[in-house]
Amino acid sequence: MRGVARILLALFCVLCGAPLLAAGAEDKSYLESLLEERLSGPGYHVTIEGFEGALSSQARVARIAIADGEGTWLEIRDATLDWQRAALLRGRLEVEKLSAARITLSRRPKAAKRRFTPEARAFTLPELPVSVRIGRIEAREITLGASVLGAPVRGTLAGSARLDASGGEVLLSARRTDGRRGRLELSARLAREEGRLTLRLVVDEGPRGVVANLLKIPDRPALLLEMLGNGTAADFAGRFRLASDGAPRLSGTVRLA
Repeated sequence: MRGVARILLALFCVLCGAPLLAAGAEDKSYLESLLEERLSGPGYHVTIEGFEGALSSQARVARIAIADGEGTWLEIRDATLDWQRAALLRGRLEVEKLSAARITLSRRPKAAKRRFTPEARAFTLPELPVSVRIGRIEAREITLGASVLGAPVRGTLAGSARLDASGGEVLLSARRTDGRRGRLELSARLAREEGRLTLRLVVDEGPRGVVANLLKIPDRPALLLEMLGNGTAADFAGRFRLASDGAPRLSGTVRLA
């Protein structure tokens, strides 16, 4: 969540400051360098190439890459941001569509060292100077390397997102396009004041799918996993059902505390 907040805050700063930076924009690397500085952090570096349209209602970035000490692990090609410039004057970042032609996650990033704390922490949302609404999120092609989920995966992604004073919400839908049946539906809503999370997750896969491989289920059958969850970090409970090859196999409740 902190990474998402960093990206949104950097985007806000660049878009708001774009008129003041118009002269510098003549140097194609100026805004790119500013974005790279704002988005990069300890242990990782963000590269921005081909950024244009900061003064228009449609901004484009030819390439975004994120690297750690072992090299690039995430690459985004042909990203486009369709947004309402005037909404910033009313304290809102209104994005009609955030899209990318191709997203490649070749591996998982190198894990940062963190101190383990077993106690439950409250579900929280980042604090931003503006409310954010993204009407549509779209990736026409997503490629995951074999080390990410145990096997290479290619698919598409669509969704939407909202973050404001009342809370946040994200809706995502992913489908495989590499010849294997696979579908993921996720909806998550977090009330800021109560810290209450409402979650719905559906994973529907054909034989030899990602979930069956990760769980090492014998014969790798087709799976349908459904989960509904609600609660704060202290009392969150999720009810789930798991079926394989169309037959119910397992159901129960998962609790965080």
